[in-house]
Amino acid sequence: MDLIFSAEGRSWPLRLTGDAERTRRALLSALPMRLQLHTPKIAGSHIYWHAPFVEDIEGATHVLSATAGAFIYWPVRQFLEITFAPLQAENAEITVLGHLDAPVEGIAELAAALKRDQGRRVLEGTLVRSDGGVSEPSPPSSLPQDIIAARKALWVSCPADISRVTASRAIMHPAGPVFTAESEARVLHELLW
Repeated sequence: MDLIFSAEGRSWPLRLTGDAERTRRALLSALPMRLQLHTPKIAGSHIYWHAPFVEDIEGATHVLSATAGAFIYWPVRQFLEITFAPLQAENAEITVLGHLDAPVEGIAELAAALKRDQGRRVLEGTLVRSDGGVSEPSPPSSLPQDIIAARKALWVSCPADISRVTASRAIMHPAGPVFTAESEARVLHELLW
């Protein structure tokens, strides 16, 4: 199974490998995925985005063992990431989902653009199946359907009231309440899992 990661008018193939079946199933059931991309501004050699699922570690690999081009899920941070060089000194276990099936230089160039432009504009991307197939069905959940629907709605787009406040350019913008509202929305998101 291959995926296509696209951003800034370019695309890169990702090959899924390994035996992280549970995490792979969660990933595939979330496709196609719109991504808001990030990269560390100072230290770090990876592009990352929030994963719309929570899974425990599978096939624990120490993060410093991830080779350039690794496609990983970092459970503690709930991130999906593509590395393009050895990562900085970290002590964590990750799930390796696969690897970039292209030269890492393209991802390094994308990371340079992210570093240059983050804070000035939102950099987005997509992750889709290369065969154009539809999402695999999610495993049945024991949660009530209204909670599942609320979680999915949060992943589709930011709640309108939070978007309005963060988009405001008022002179006396109440930063504290905005930060609190955003953090509480994230807490709610975690509780909905």
